[in-house]
Amino acid sequence: MYCSSCGFDLGLYPSKEEGLCPNCGAKINTSAPQVSSVAGAVEKDYVSNFFNMLKEILLRPSEFFSSRASDISKSKGLPQALVFAVVIHWFAAAFNFMYRSLVGMFFQESVEDAFRVTGVLLDLGEEWVNALSSFREQMMGFLFGAGMIILKPFSILIHLLLTAAFVHLAVWLFIPKGEGNRFSTTLKITAYAAAPWVFCVVPGVGTLLAYIFSFFVCLIGIREVYKTTTGRATLIVLFPELLLLSFLFLILFMGLFFAAYVLHLVF
Repeated sequence: MYCSSCGFDLGLYPSKEEGLCPNCGAKINTSAPQVSSVAGAVEKDYVSNFFNMLKEILLRPSEFFSSRASDISKSKGLPQALVFAVVIHWFAAAFNFMYRSLVGMFFQESVEDAFRVTGVLLDLGEEWVNALSSFREQMMGFLFGAGMIILKPFSILIHLLLTAAFVHLAVWLFIPKGEGNRFSTTLKITAYAAAPWVFCVVPGVGTLLAYIFSFFVCLIGIREVYKTTTGRATLIVLFPELLLLSFLFLILFMGLFFAAYVLHLVF
């Protein structure tokens, strides 16, 4: 028997909580038709569940998080949330790759001229100029092609973990401690907040739209799951940016102080 939501094999890993899938926490529908394998269940249900979840997050984020607050607060279902975020960001990266490829077509000739001029100015000779051009082509191919495809899942997961870590630090600071105040809960909210990055398909302003909508989805998720106020949820979601700005201002202040001190010694 398999879970109709995630395809988990309930025969090998029976549920500890009666009527709930031990993997995703969904209710086990015993009357639902069973497929012959986990792969079949995933193939049948995952795509439709993915798009239904995406539509609900984009159109009714408040209802999405409020109706699933208890499930999100549990430690289960984290792999599904992370897969959801990785797929969304990969989709966005594919469109960014196409945009960069189109832009690269226009600027490729200018880059080649720049490498050629550099070689002439440094008097490197024809062989070194050709080597520089070959190196440029290899690096451009890696950065805009296979390199992005290989490294993107890792960079997405690292970005999610870092963002969730700072957001959860704010949760720990500003929300009274409760049973659901787990890092995994904040990480799931952050992962689901990746849904608006599908707006990257909009030329020109897609990335900006995705960032703004993702911020509001994360805000709503924090508010609904942690049962807090909108103002406190806003402060929590802004906490990583505020922390970064504070750090930059500190560096700027220290730089100005050091420059003033040096000028004082000189003059």
